[in-house]
Amino acid sequence: MQKNTFTLGIISFLILGTLVSQYEYARVETERPDVPLSAVPAPVLKTLDLGLHSALASLLWVRITQDVYTWITGYENLAAGIQLVNALDPKWSYPYAFGTIMLPNLGTTPEEKERNGKYAIEVGEQGIKNAESDWRIPYYLATAYHMTFKDRTNAAKYFNLAASTPGAPENIVKVAANYGTGKNDRTEMKQIWQAIAENSKDEGLRVRAETYVEYINYLETLDGAKLEYKNKTGQDAKSFDDLLRVGILKEIPKNPLGN
Repeated sequence: MQKNTFTLGIISFLILGTLVSQYEYARVETERPDVPLSAVPAPVLKTLDLGLHSALASLLWVRITQDVYTWITGYENLAAGIQLVNALDPKWSYPYAFGTIMLPNLGTTPEEKERNGKYAIEVGEQGIKNAESDWRIPYYLATAYHMTFKDRTNAAKYFNLAASTPGAPENIVKVAANYGTGKNDRTEMKQIWQAIAENSKDEGLRVRAETYVEYINYLETLDGAKLEYKNKTGQDAKSFDDLLRVGILKEIPKNPLGN
């Protein structure tokens, strides 16, 4: 009897995998608007996977994160996808952490970014409440508070929670200890993203964090060049041409964000 149940479970899971694959093929081959997998309610999926909730959550998560990195899905789909995955496996911490750090980066207008930031806060707080202990959730939540809402009180609270979480890396503890002591906001953001880049096992997130660190270095280079121009000429630089003309810059530096 147990063998038959296990076999039925495997067959059901393979069927679900086939449905996911067919959905992806249809989405790519047609020009119809994308309908997220998260449109299927979690209770329905649970009746079909015969107890393989965690395995199905992992399968769906691969699809969701692929869409995020190719900018196919919007923040609504990511937020809904996270809710679906964690309804299937509420103890799995990483979807909470991933959504908390990625959602504030989706969107192009200030209104969209603020709305995404609110989604991120909700996801992070749900993760702290429901998931297994994971320093990334409070750390990314603190980052969202600092970066999106300039809320240093809550940022400090969650940085400290991350630092006190068992297994937190040394540089995460250091960021929490030094938070609020940096000479400016840019210096603190550089430390925050550097710690993410050094500890993330997700390649896409690691690359994104490294890009932000490079962007801050880029801004610091420009600030230094403008200050040198001011000291040298007594005037403010109005363009890259000014900095090139007096030899402070040999070429226009490339913006890591591509703007």
